[in-house]
Amino acid sequence: MGMDLFRSTVGQIVDLGFNFIYLTPMLGEAFADPTLFEKFELLEREPAIRGYSFYSNFILPDPEDVLRLPRWRKLHALYISLYGFDEPSFVLTTRKPAIQFQRLHDNLEALLQATAAWRPLGGMHFNARTVRSEEHTSELQSRFGISYA
Repeated sequence: MGMDLFRSTVGQIVDLGFNFIYLTPMLGEAFADPTLFEKFELLEREPAIRGYSFYSNFILPDPEDVLRLPRWRKLHALYISLYGFDEPSFVLTTRKPAIQFQRLHDNLEALLQATAAWRPLGGMHFNARTVRSEEHTSELQSRFGISYA
């Protein structure tokens, strides 16, 4: 969504009495929007907007982008989708190259660094999706007593 349409949409949202926005595009990846930080700026300046959040798989941003997140005081919560728990399960789940898992890993490291002095008020939420493998099933069974039929 271009900035003019976004500005107009925010105005309509405010006129309707809403004060919170989720920035999740149709593709589901906020960082795919090259104007994301410009949109954050607009929301930060709009007095009627109390907060905003977004969903991300945390693969597209650079660690420098992740380290910028604490500057946005109205950023209420982060929702991060994780696909797999390690490189092999990531590749199996996403059918994407392992380098994308490394990007995710680097961005999670940057997030850990950013959260040393910052926590979004609404928290950080992680949604995990993965494939079931014998290795992971055995580990879950031995560590937590979980069994699968």
